[in-house]
Amino acid sequence: MGLADTIKVVANSLSFFILLALAYYLYQFNPYIGVIFFIASIDQIEDVYRTVTGRHPVPAYLAPFDIVFETVLALTGIFMLVMAVIYWYSFESWFFAVLSVLSIVIVFSALSDIADDVRALSAKLILSKTATAKASIVNTENFRFFRRL
Repeated sequence: MGLADTIKVVANSLSFFILLALAYYLYQFNPYIGVIFFIASIDQIEDVYRTVTGRHPVPAYLAPFDIVFETVLALTGIFMLVMAVIYWYSFESWFFAVLSVLSIVIVFSALSDIADDVRALSAKLILSKTATAKASIVNTENFRFFRRL
């Protein structure tokens, strides 16, 4: 595990806590959005597991849901970046400088996971098209009905 994977694990771990706090806060106002943020936080733990072990615990056909939850994280990171930049120019605190760097790392991590999911989903679709094409090519000479025609 290199430096990039370590940064990704730290970013996804922090994202878990950020999304969990947002889920708790948003659940009070809109339970549906709160549940989406809660599932997105659980997805970050899955990303940490995937980065550390290299195994994918979630099947490839659930990749569209993972893309949605990573998009939630990417939008949260963009919102954090905008907030950090606005407040950094107002207060000039090191906290907002660190928050802006952290939000950039979170956005890049989310975009990287989205790209991985798109690659996995497209590979799954290509394999299914290939399997369907091979299954549709049938030698008709092996069937008795077609020999009589």
